[in-house]
Amino acid sequence: MRPCALPPAAPFLVVLRYRPNGGASLEALSTNGHIERARRSVGREVLVLALVFFAYLGMVRHFSSDVPGGSDSWGYVSEAMRLSHGRFYEREHVLSRFGLPEDPSLTHPLAYIEKGPEETVPTYPFGYPLLMAFAIKLLGLQAAFWVTPILAAGVVLLTYWLGRACLGRAGGTVAAVLLGVLPNFFFGAFQPWSDLPAAFFSALSLVALLAMPAGLPADLTLGAALGFGVWVRPNLGLLIGVVCLWLVWRREWRRLFRVAVAVVPFLLVEALVNWHLFGAPWRSGYGELPLGGPVAEILARGGRHLLRLNVQQAGVGLVLFALALLWNRLTTARRFLLTGVFAVFLGFFAAYRIDDAWWYFRFLMPAMPAVAVLEAGFLVHLAGPGRLRRLRTAAVALATCALALGSHRYAERKRVFSAKEGEQKYPRVAAFVADQVEQPALVLAMQHSGSIRFYTDLPTARYDLGTPEKLADVVTRVARAGGNLYLVVEEWEIDDIVNRGRSFLLAGADLLGDVKPGHVAVYRLNPANLAGSFAPEGSGSGAAAGVAFDGGWLTTGGQWRLHGTGMVRLSPDAEPEVARLCAGGDALVLERRGFPAASVAAGACTDVPLLPGPAGRLAVSPLGGKATTLPPVRVSPVGAIQFQDQLSTAYMVPQVAHLQGMRGSLWKTDVLIVNPQPHPLQVTGRFLPSGRDNRDAPAATTVLAAGAVLTLRDVVRVPEFAWLGNSGALLVYAGEPATPCATAECRFLVCSRTYNSVSGQESQGAGEWLPGLPPEASVAGGHASFRDVPGSGEARTSVGVASWTGHAVHVRVSYKSTNDDRGGVQEVTVPAFGHVRLGLGTHVEQIEVEVLGPPGGGWVFPYASVVDAESGRAIHLLPDGVTPGGAGGPPPLPKVLSSELRRDL
Repeated sequence: MRPCALPPAAPFLVVLRYRPNGGASLEALSTNGHIERARRSVGREVLVLALVFFAYLGMVRHFSSDVPGGSDSWGYVSEAMRLSHGRFYEREHVLSRFGLPEDPSLTHPLAYIEKGPEETVPTYPFGYPLLMAFAIKLLGLQAAFWVTPILAAGVVLLTYWLGRACLGRAGGTVAAVLLGVLPNFFFGAFQPWSDLPAAFFSALSLVALLAMPAGLPADLTLGAALGFGVWVRPNLGLLIGVVCLWLVWRREWRRLFRVAVAVVPFLLVEALVNWHLFGAPWRSGYGELPLGGPVAEILARGGRHLLRLNVQQAGVGLVLFALALLWNRLTTARRFLLTGVFAVFLGFFAAYRIDDAWWYFRFLMPAMPAVAVLEAGFLVHLAGPGRLRRLRTAAVALATCALALGSHRYAERKRVFSAKEGEQKYPRVAAFVADQVEQPALVLAMQHSGSIRFYTDLPTARYDLGTPEKLADVVTRVARAGGNLYLVVEEWEIDDIVNRGRSFLLAGADLLGDVKPGHVAVYRLNPANLAGSFAPEGSGSGAAAGVAFDGGWLTTGGQWRLHGTGMVRLSPDAEPEVARLCAGGDALVLERRGFPAASVAAGACTDVPLLPGPAGRLAVSPLGGKATTLPPVRVSPVGAIQFQDQLSTAYMVPQVAHLQGMRGSLWKTDVLIVNPQPHPLQVTGRFLPSGRDNRDAPAATTVLAAGAVLTLRDVVRVPEFAWLGNSGALLVYAGEPATPCATAECRFLVCSRTYNSVSGQESQGAGEWLPGLPPEASVAGGHASFRDVPGSGEARTSVGVASWTGHAVHVRVSYKSTNDDRGGVQEVTVPAFGHVRLGLGTHVEQIEVEVLGPPGGGWVFPYASVVDAESGRAIHLLPDGVTPGGAGGPPPLPKVLSSELRRDL
């Protein structure tokens, strides 16, 4: 089979007549001026391509980042700087500043790993940093940030060359447009990442294989492109396999030999570097790759990648790809080749377990030139010779423009063009830290561990490495040596610190300030509290800070005594805890607002979620009201749950919001989920937007590791939910969306808080938590009462009702005012699986909620909120008294929303 191009002397030479297989013919050229006209045409084409190249390069460079920030960009740029000085290794200079031995296992920044007792080596492959290192040596550091934009424009040009050689100018143009406007292509082009460099060498390999005539120059180019591609991204070895299979199938043994001779030296260098840095030729800095998992998960990841292709191409990408496989100007053999390139990368990354955001489609960028040419082949085929050709050509042109516009709008929706601004927080944070710290200092960080080093001379260590005991020992020794200790964390890192047993760092810490956007906080740590605050799990003697025991509690030494009812309260600004209650010789009764009473048998123990504020307090009393002795109540972090008999397999969170309120308030909801099981647990959330029938509701799932604690910030803005509404309720249950798990092995904990995120007296780190409500805490066919509703002056009171019922429910809300005995009555119909919220005004003292029907029963969850008009703080209440109606059987579930496959992935 002939290549699709003319001799290398004129790689872009215009052919005047195309054969059906895309081949070119010179038969139309004659001596009477045709050759001269063809040369002028080639000259114009080269000029246009040069203009397009520089225009695309200018656009990309305008939006691209020119600072190293997160782990990828900082890692590649800093590795390039090392290579520009001729070294992979670099000694740590962190702990030795305080007279301590170096320990890179605690101090290596993101994108690096330890090597020996004192040195670090890069995690990432060296090919892309090597290109940047040459640019740095020639033109300085800023030249490094031009490498990716230049290669991105080069990928577009190579895709045009490949498409033009096999499909003509129109095909090359369509392929270049389809590739050049992909949101993930933009995203990779705007950042110093290796995705677009890998795509460049993949596209160059395909050009050498299909668009250049077979011969020594093409084969050497092919081998060098494949080999250097492995230096950039080792998984480009998959492309080597596809190319070898192609040449073997075509029995091009001589060409296969020449390509192998060209590629083998690159593979040997790769093996030697890996051996030298990581101990084995086949080992990389990533260590053991997160590949595999259950077949269902692999298929699901592959499906998500295909859906990402679909939504990035105006919602028709999968249809376009499928039609390109069936009808195409390309020959069947070339279709199989290009499809095979995409298939091997799709299969690899379907097995790659890192896949929790839409931008992970960037991993497949090396395969996208092949996909773009394949899709262009179908579109050009539609405009082929025949009736109404001009009309069909115009339709194809309009379709290409529509695809490009759809891709661009998706990129705007994902804020791709703001990537440059987002990276600016790293130098801003580094400058703030440098201004705040007092030398000598040690800065603990994770996300910013590399960028702080890059922009300052400050030594950094990682709070997330090593055991808590080892970290506590090292930072204590640094403090004793006279070092000042600081912690730099993004908002989401706080949960990681707490969940991994490192909250002792925050004991007595002073907040020096935070850097916005991004809410990166800088703390000065209190050395006096570090050693004393750290204690192994289970060593606590009883109550934690912020816990109050009042009412019937008496304690003398280690002896606890309870007479009547004792209250356990957690201060409103505290984090959720777990109270471990053990009964002595008498059973205990536990009560919480909105829940039926529960008991702890004599001699038994239970873990009860202890939540801040009025709704979280526990009432504990001996059975029968007599006095009893009992072991101390132990208070532990929520992740320390051991006894699970107070937990459920399903919960209603009756109030979730991302809602603009009165006087500039912005209400948000955080949800905390704890898996107390000794095994991973899949949990599903179903958003029930306010004011609508939710018999079809969106679903989001996650898998929590054994003992894991997950905090979902601003849960309504989870991608699966954000497009549907800004307030409502949330069902959370164990298992798949359509197959919940109701066994004891699936019990877990949910609690939530809704707060005004712009209140002067309330921050996202504070607020009152509410327990998730299990089905048995519902009201059906009965009524709930809220007595002694707090609030005075202009406090605004509202009532919300969430329904876990597959049909509409009629509810009456009556309330009494504190001014006089006047009040009011409101009746409302709550839709199936619905949520409603009623404003009751001010001066409300008592509230009654009555479920009127239908008589078939159901599961209804009322709550009340009181917002102080002056401070903007809210108090959320569950009912004081509940008369249940007795709906039988397990509660139903909504159907999974049919449009979920079109959600923002």
